[in-house]
Amino acid sequence: MPRRPEPLLVLGILGQYPMAGVSWQAIHYLRGFHQLGWDVWYVEDSGAPPYDPRLGTTTEDCAPAVRYVADVMRRIGLADRWAYVDLMHGETHGLSRAHLDALYRDAAAIVNLCGATAPREEHRRGPKLLYIETDPVYEQLRIAAGEESSLGFLASHDVLFTYGENLGAADCPVPLERFAWRTTRPPVVLAPVEHAERAGGHAVSAAIADVLLNDHRAELGPE
Repeated sequence: MPRRPEPLLVLGILGQYPMAGVSWQAIHYLRGFHQLGWDVWYVEDSGAPPYDPRLGTTTEDCAPAVRYVADVMRRIGLADRWAYVDLMHGETHGLSRAHLDALYRDAAAIVNLCGATAPREEHRRGPKLLYIETDPVYEQLRIAAGEESSLGFLASHDVLFTYGENLGAADCPVPLERFAWRTTRPPVVLAPVEHAERAGGHAVSAAIADVLLNDHRAELGPE
């Protein structure tokens, strides 16, 4: 695939929850976007204390989480393309804070995977902000119940994606109010991780790719 110069950021919780399912989900998005030609970066910036599986509880020490993120990113061939923001101690690991701020400003889009990151001002400095809902029904029911926190959270995004393919169908009783949802599916990158740099294929959902490409074409103008 031809490479694109614009950065694409994926917000996730690799370090917050260093477990297999969470890791594989993020890996497939990162590798998939990379294979589609995007200059992809992983950013952990939720502000939540990380869970330490050795202690069985959350902790204010982010060192194990930082090591875990660094190891995962190295294994998938993106060793220098990550940042972990420790809001509790005002520190940024991986990238420098200045570099991260530049990415927030210049990115083509920021993908809020799972919605674990509550968008802040720095996430809204210019790029399109995409929310990928991986647990459908939860937010839809909260919106129907008038939960202000969910209203504000969803409204802070430009485009909303959900795994709930049946939402809005005649046989689906889940209420849809105020927000438009686009359906997508979890991407699957088939190439082994150790061969990631040689792998090809279109792994990321076509719906998400279309939003990114259409936005990019709109900025460039007609060919």
